[in-house]
Amino acid sequence: MHLMIVGIIMVQRILWKGGLDMKFGPIEIKDKSNRTIVLRNATPEDAEDLITYLKVTTAETPYLIREPEEVIMTQEQETAFINNCLNSDRSLMLIATLDGKHIGNCSFNPVGNYKRYRHRCEVAIALYQEFCGYGIGKIMLETVLKAAKEIGIEQEKINMAIKSSAISSIGPSIVILVTMISLIVSMGAPVSWMRLSFIGSVNYEAMAAGFGAQAMGATLENLTPVAFACGVWTMICGSLGWLIFTLLFTDKMDKVNHLMSKGNSKMVPIISAGAMLGAFANLASGNFFNEKNQFAFGGAPAIATIVGCILMMILTKLAKEKNIGWLREWAFAISMFSGMLIGYIWNTVF
Repeated sequence: MHLMIVGIIMVQRILWKGGLDMKFGPIEIKDKSNRTIVLRNATPEDAEDLITYLKVTTAETPYLIREPEEVIMTQEQETAFINNCLNSDRSLMLIATLDGKHIGNCSFNPVGNYKRYRHRCEVAIALYQEFCGYGIGKIMLETVLKAAKEIGIEQEKINMAIKSSAISSIGPSIVILVTMISLIVSMGAPVSWMRLSFIGSVNYEAMAAGFGAQAMGATLENLTPVAFACGVWTMICGSLGWLIFTLLFTDKMDKVNHLMSKGNSKMVPIISAGAMLGAFANLASGNFFNEKNQFAFGGAPAIATIVGCILMMILTKLAKEKNIGWLREWAFAISMFSGMLIGYIWNTVF
């Protein structure tokens, strides 16, 4: 998200019951395109829009803490959460609207209700992808951080939270950058940037392009014009499924979640994780066979997969046992690059 200050924020706060009443605005600001953005408190009437927003934004980016299927709160639960924020002197949920349409939100909440935790808070921010890069996010973030400092949240703790968020974003960004570079080399910059910037996920795009090329008897390293066209069409047609599914079944997902988990909400992320593991295991199995579909356990792709998997498990366990925050965030990037390096060395030596 590209952020820039584009206006002066005038924040209204009222002293109330010995604290700050977290009731804002509405405040009008201008983004980089000179559009008028309204910042205001979330209200119970926004509950349905906020749930939809969570489901969409979690599908648009890997940087949020949930997967779309993990957004399982009901409208009543979201309404109760909004009311708690409105009635609290230590919580704030700020939403941004454009022409009355909800485009993003930013919030902070106390870590706990204990007195020894009164100097700490959690900050969250996200925008619909189409509104990123216009300076809206930075204005929202600066607004809630200013409010946090005014109710006694220490600047050191705010800096620590920002640093932690930055680290958790840099790790996945490196993975995306490397995959993007490889996709540009094979598919060209126009197609790659268009797909990543406006439509899909770089990991999916690289995988889909590879499937299309293989269907024509080629690889991404030696594309023919026909294989290139097939790769592009595979990228396009493959992403249509998500759009069609969202259009037809978004309103029915709560019922599906309830049916699959048999009413146990804790089972939803377990089922989702199992499905993802099965899908990626099926894809990774291709690394254990050569071009003639013969088992090739010792091939470089197989070695890279095994090394990356083992290293990821070790680093994750170490980070959890030793409570090493930065290692937890960087484990995936370290494992991926280590697997690639070992695979390259194996292929060169053997």
